[in-house]
Amino acid sequence: MAIRGGVLRNRTTLQSLQSSFYLHILSLAVSFLFSFSSVLLFTI
Repeated sequence: MAIRGGVLRNRTTLQSLQSSFYLHILSLAVSFLFSFSSVLLFTI
């Protein structure tokens, strides 16, 4: 029973880590796109 609880807890921490990782990637992509579009606007 305790082992199952630990597995469940580990799974939730893994999910939260994954979601935070996805959010980090998303924010990086957004900032990259923003800088890219601004550079395009300046060059045009």
